[in-house]
Amino acid sequence: MSPASPLTGRLRLGGAGLFVRWKRWELVLEALAEGVSAETSRVTILVVDGDHLRPLISHGFAHGQQPHDMSIQASGLLTATIALGQTSFVKPLIVREINTPSFMHVPVGHTGLVVPMAVGDEVVAVLYADDVGRTEVREDAPAWADEVDLLVRHAAVRLENITSHRTNEVLGS
Repeated sequence: MSPASPLTGRLRLGGAGLFVRWKRWELVLEALAEGVSAETSRVTILVVDGDHLRPLISHGFAHGQQPHDMSIQASGLLTATIALGQTSFVKPLIVREINTPSFMHVPVGHTGLVVPMAVGDEVVAVLYADDVGRTEVREDAPAWADEVDLLVRHAAVRLENITSHRTNEVLGS
C-alpha cells in the first residue's frame, strides 16, 4: 500500500467514512495495477484531483521516468481520454504530440494505452500501461490492450459498488 498516497491526508479531513471508502478504493486500484503489470511492462494509475492528475501507483518505471503530478490539460491525449471517457492509444515517438508527458513516450513497435476509470458519469482516474520493456515488436495492438480495458471496467464497477454501499450505510443510519 502507498503510505503517502496523494489524497489520503486531504480525505482524512473529510471524515472517517470518506477515509474508509478511500482505503477500500486504494485496495481495488492496487489490485488493478498488479493485475495489469503482469501483462505489461509499465503501469500507472493517475487519480483525478480537480484539474490535476496525481500518480497513485506505478510499476516498472525507471528512476527519473516515473509519472508526476500534472495538469489534466498538460496532454491533449489525457484531456481527450478524460473528457470523452474513452480508451486511447498513445502515438509512437515519431508522431507523438509535443506535450506528451515523458513517462508516456512509446517507441515505434510498442503499444501505450490510456484507459479512463469512471464511477457513475465521472472519470475518477486513468490507467496508463505500455509494453516498452518487452523485447518483441508489434505493428498491431497486442491482446493485452483488450484485457487491460476489461480489467479497468471491472475495477470501476467495484469502485462504484464501494461508493454506493457507503451511501446506503449513511442513508440507512
